[in-house]
Amino acid sequence: MDKKILILATRNTASISGEQRYIFQRASTLWKMYNIQTTIISLVHKNKKFKRKPQVPNGIISHVIFTDFFKIFLDIFSLFFKGVIFIKKNSVNFVILSGSPVLLFAPLLKIIFPKVILIWDVHGAIEEIQEGSGFSKKGKLKKLFFIL
Repeated sequence: MDKKILILATRNTASISGEQRYIFQRASTLWKMYNIQTTIISLVHKNKKFKRKPQVPNGIISHVIFTDFFKIFLDIFSLFFKGVIFIKKNSVNFVILSGSPVLLFAPLLKIIFPKVILIWDVHGAIEEIQEGSGFSKKGKLKKLFFIL
């Protein structure tokens, strides 16, 4: 039986970035070493639409939903439902949740798919937000959103 991974993300996978490289490199390695196919469904702000489109390596299927501030909540639910449909159709073994908003999906996914293993993908660390923010209004806002 072939193993399959689904990544549901609120990370920038639409253009070349650190987030995109990290996610694609891990998926590419899983394909090369273990023949595990990864499908990525990500929610990306429309301003990041293919600034520099990445080359998608073998073993990776990437779908991007572009959003903006006014429809982000609807698109988060759209991401969830696309993920549920994909899991049902493709007998996925693992679901990686990448980004804080998609972590809200974990309880529902566990109820709907009790045999699927859920993994939370954390990029960076708390210290990065605390050290880089200082006492500016923007820094305090970042801390607030990080806590939420």
